[in-house]
Amino acid sequence: MKSDDQKIVDNKVDETGQDSEKLVEEAFESNKEAFESKSETMDSKSETVEITQEELMGLINQLAESKNKEQRALADYQNLVRRTQEERSKIARLAAKDFVEDLIQPLAHLTLASEQLDDVGLNMVIAQLWQVLEQNGLKKIDCMNKIFDIEFMEVIDKGKKGEKVIKIVKDGYMLNNEVIQHAKVILN
Repeated sequence: MKSDDQKIVDNKVDETGQDSEKLVEEAFESNKEAFESKSETMDSKSETVEITQEELMGLINQLAESKNKEQRALADYQNLVRRTQEERSKIARLAAKDFVEDLIQPLAHLTLASEQLDDVGLNMVIAQLWQVLEQNGLKKIDCMNKIFDIEFMEVIDKGKKGEKVIKIVKDGYMLNNEVIQHAKVILN
């Protein structure tokens, strides 16, 4: 029959949900070679080391606590890596947004000039510039003959009904599905 102390050791469960006995077995298995070499040394000296149940429980609790600390430190590190990547991505998006916003006005002026001059070379350069900007996520907001949407449009003037766009005064743009310039429109 087992003593009360032995029953406590057998039934002790740590915070990770593992039996204490299982923890001791895992510790023994992982350090078996070191334990066996110490055991041989002890046998040759005929010394034995006795450990009380309380000391054993203390060691088991220390082992479980160390494992928990290791898992927490690993989780903290993974969270730090994830947050750093998100911040880098956000900074890159903001830099791209500022750059594209700065290009929109000169591009609009070039487009007006090409309409006036009707130069084939200028039209080709503008088309290439638009192609590159579109590949990098810039899109014109298509709002002609559409119902007014406050998320994409800004009203300059409206008629009696004030529902549908009849004229675009200034184009609106989106960069990677985020509005960077609302379209300025006139409603019917």
